[in-house]
Amino acid sequence: MVEKKPQRRKVLKGIGAGIGSFALLNSQSKARANPDGEHVGIAYDTLTKEESGRVTGNIISQNGSLSGAINIAGMTVPLNRLKKVESPRNSSDEMHVGSLTNKGLVRNNTPLKVQIERHDNHYSGMISRPSNEFGMLGFFTRSQETGMDPDELISRRRKHSRWKNSPHSFSTEKSGLPTDTGVKRLMELAKKKPLYDMGDK
Repeated sequence: MVEKKPQRRKVLKGIGAGIGSFALLNSQSKARANPDGEHVGIAYDTLTKEESGRVTGNIISQNGSLSGAINIAGMTVPLNRLKKVESPRNSSDEMHVGSLTNKGLVRNNTPLKVQIERHDNHYSGMISRPSNEFGMLGFFTRSQETGMDPDELISRRRKHSRWKNSPHSFSTEKSGLPTDTGVKRLMELAKKKPLYDMGDK
């Protein structure tokens, strides 16, 4: 049976609404501080907002280039191969992007796409793959010097009610990118039942 385009648009609209801003945790602190150095933070599914564990690493920005690496979802992601691009939201922020094929980062023959943005007092970003089998992980980190406790943030994170009350099950793996929220699975689920109650904001 040919899939109706209106249904696909509804699914993709729901996905887009779930992505939102990368800096979801920015309200934790408004203090200005040098964000470079040893970092801690959390990762989360950009659709359901469910946490996916800790993020750690060392991030240094110098002369428009990044160095160091972050540990996220069981992967060590090097930052020195990312390229600086213009931030679509704030000209004072630095954004770096790249498609990485390093050992341990490729899955199902697809590279890992990385986007990371440097703000006044933290870094935020997203990792994904150019495949409809995988969802996306957002992340947020601060310098360890700020005293941020990732475990406290994790304990306070809650899956968005829209997906918590969904008739379908969604889980976030602690290693690798989520597959439950990949477009392929969402389209298949939507053929059976709505992904969520449209009245559930």
